[in-house]
Amino acid sequence: MDNKFFKKVTAGALALSFIGYSAPVFAFTKDETVYSKHDVYGKSYNTLVSTHLINSGEENLINDLSDLVNIKNVNGDEEFSQDGSSLVWKADGADIYYQGESSKELPIECKVSYTLDGNNINAKDLAGKARKG
Repeated sequence: MDNKFFKKVTAGALALSFIGYSAPVFAFTKDETVYSKHDVYGKSYNTLVSTHLINSGEENLINDLSDLVNIKNVNGDEEFSQDGSSLVWKADGADIYYQGESSKELPIECKVSYTLDGNNINAKDLAGKARKG
């Protein structure tokens, strides 16, 4: 085999490996915790999602998908870019912790009822009341 040809192939492969190395990858685990605030009738009015991207591959860039709004990094100064639901975090090998708000309907229902002295009572009638005895 021609030595010049071998050098060109090796140089090309090396150059391509650098390009591939700097490209964002999916090398993480995603943990999410959902917090929802409800009114006195059990209707959800604010849902906050806390997300932990566990960067097990210690990657420089992490691709993530999210439909959250008002996203903020809550445990570092790593920045991200967003294009629709696609996020790219500049992780520099670190885990990412972020929060955002969701407008999706929750997959559960919350029913709230109130009793006072063994009797059902409406939430608006409960204010200022005290238990007997």
